[in-house]
Amino acid sequence: MNRRKWNLPPGPPGIPGVGNIFTVMKTPHKAHSKLKEKYGDIYQFKLGTKRVVCLGNVQLIKECFNDPNYNGRAKEMLTCILSQGQHGIIVSEGQEWVEQRRFTLRHLRDFGFGKNLMENLIMEEKLDDFTKPSLAGILKEGNPRDFIDAYLYEIKKTADPGSSFYKDDGVRSLLAVIGDLFFAGAETSSATLAWSVLYLAVNPQVQKKLQGQIDEVVGKSRQVTLADRSNLPYAEATLQEIFRKSSLVVTGLVHSAGKDTTLAGYDIPKGTWMMPNIYAIHHDAKLWG
Repeated sequence: MNRRKWNLPPGPPGIPGVGNIFTVMKTPHKAHSKLKEKYGDIYQFKLGTKRVVCLGNVQLIKECFNDPNYNGRAKEMLTCILSQGQHGIIVSEGQEWVEQRRFTLRHLRDFGFGKNLMENLIMEEKLDDFTKPSLAGILKEGNPRDFIDAYLYEIKKTADPGSSFYKDDGVRSLLAVIGDLFFAGAETSSATLAWSVLYLAVNPQVQKKLQGQIDEVVGKSRQVTLADRSNLPYAEATLQEIFRKSSLVVTGLVHSAGKDTTLAGYDIPKGTWMMPNIYAIHHDAKLWG
């Protein structure tokens, strides 16, 4: 199609071959907030020659990411390097993504999603340990100790060459999933804790009320557990507000349009990256005052 026939989302003019890199990369949170304010809840910009459509409305994000036309991954991004090519959860597609996501969610839930042994394995052991050709001596049959054991069992029993758990593909997928879990969890968790300390330090009245509720519900003889969550609404609200205010990730995981399609009345060409504008939504004065 001729470009003049496209009804594309609005956006800033860019430099040929460079696009809007200098606009959006220096201080991304400020840049995207200004672009949303100027162009609205859906706008486009260029990273080099790549078209990116940014979504600054919760309903638009839901509509886009629940549409199978946008299930593609932005394979050209650096995450491919961090995810063992195109394996794992973050950048894989199709049947591999279905297999890896289903397996990971099921077994993380089985092991409580926060088992210390799993955390230690992910955080401390060398990834090279999982590339050894033989699994002999690692596993105790019928008794997986954690997520890693469960994954290794899956590799061991898989006989289908087309499966993402098959032999070397399984090992690469395991390494990718471990990297994905660390990338999506460990760094953001430590940074969130740092922001929590900061916000509580500058809001002593919140700190006092929070501590009061914990003392009342939990007492001083034990630590807080997830079982207490439903009885600590102020603590829950405080954490959610810290997540919103800190907004450690400016934009969410990028999807890609699998074919020419439309969204909010605009044309979206195949291959366009679709980016959720998390920071701008979290700091929208119309929503939060």
